Amino acid sequence: MVVVGLALGLGATAMLLTLRGSYVTRVESNAQQRADDLAGIVERGVDPAEMALDEGEDRITQIVAADGQILASSRNAVGAGPLDGRSGTGVRLPVGDADDTWVVVERDAPGVAAVVIVGRELDSSLESASVAAGLLAVGVP
Repeated sequence: MVVVGLALGLGATAMLLTLRGSYVTRVESNAQQRADDLAGIVERGVDPAEMALDEGEDRITQIVAADGQILASSRNAVGAGPLDGRSGTGVRLPVGDADDTWVVVERDAPGVAAVVIVGRELDSSLESASVAAGLLAVGVP
């Protein structure tokens, strides 16, 4: 009986780690794709100030010139200052709820000497894994 309980516990743990990793990978891929798309648009000569960057509270976008001037930003990034140099997973940004963690991706747009910064809030995705953990804690002996 103990062996079965241990096997179930290990299986549940492995499943939760895989689920969490899958959520993080999905958010990272989404941010990378959006950054690639925007960098391509900027490189084709579209004026960043004319781009629609308002994507919701759980997403942030900036296009920053090489000299640090913000060429365009989503509404929730206004006043935050340039966000370049903060790429990674689990990043804290000076926007929205200070406790939120973000996936932040940077892509160069070398044709215009600018960098595209895209952030995706990570906490809501990780909450889903926490819900699953709670359900498994009740259901696994």
